[in-house]
Amino acid sequence: MLSAFSGRRENGMTLSDRVWTDTNADEEEEAETDDGEPDEEPRGGNTAPIDDILFASDNEYEIPVLLMDRQGGKVEMPLAPWGASSRLTKKVATYHFYVDDYRFEKLWKDPTNLIASECKAIVEPNCSCHDQTPIAWGLHLIYKKRWLARYMQELGMRVYVDLNVSHKFREYNRLGVPQGWDAFFTRGLTGQVASLEIDLQTAREISGKERPNLIVYGGGRDVKEFCMKNGLLYITDYINAKTI
Repeated sequence: MLSAFSGRRENGMTLSDRVWTDTNADEEEEAETDDGEPDEEPRGGNTAPIDDILFASDNEYEIPVLLMDRQGGKVEMPLAPWGASSRLTKKVATYHFYVDDYRFEKLWKDPTNLIASECKAIVEPNCSCHDQTPIAWGLHLIYKKRWLARYMQELGMRVYVDLNVSHKFREYNRLGVPQGWDAFFTRGLTGQVASLEIDLQTAREISGKERPNLIVYGGGRDVKEFCMKNGLLYITDYINAKTI
C-alpha cells in the first residue's frame, strides 16, 4: 500500500518522499502568489493528526471508494486554486488543484495545512498524467488523489471528482467513484472542446443523469458556449477572465 502521510521509513527515506516531481507544463499558469517555497507552519502550533489508514475498495487495485454522503453539491464560494493566497487564511470555501504539481506536493507528506484551512470542499488534486505515462505510475497517482479525497471526507469535507486526465487513464480514473456519484470538476482549455465532451459523457455514465453536476473551470469562449449548451456550470479562471 501507499503509506500515506505516515512518515514511515524504508532504507532511510519516507515512502511519501517518493513523490513525483512532474509539473502540469501543458496547463496555463494561474495568477498565484505562492512562490513555491515550503508551506508555512500552521499558526499557534495548530496541527491535525494524520492517520495511516486503509480504506475499503471495490476494485482489484485497492483504490479507496469515496463516500456518497460527502460529495460536493453547489459550489460554495470563494473558490480558489491551492497556492493563490495564504493557505492559512480560513476564508476559502472550496479549493481546487488545477495548478503546477509542485504547489501541492507537500500534501502527500502532510495535509495539515489543507485541514487547518477549514475549507468546506475540495476538488481532487489534478496530478500530471499523460498518455506516455506508464499505467503503473498512473494508477499510483490515482490512488494518491483518491486516498487524500477519502481522507478529507472522513474529516467532514465534501469532494468533487477530478475528470481532467489523459485519454489513456479515463477508465482507471473511475476506480473508487461509486455509481450514482454526481459531483465532478474538470479543466476547460481553449480549443479542446472534444475533451470536454468525453468528460461530460463520463459524468453522465457515472451519475445516471443527462445533466450531471459537472463544473468546468477555465477555457475560452468555445468552452463557455459548450457549457451553456449542455447546462453545465462554467467558472472563469484568472487567465481567461478578460477574454470571455
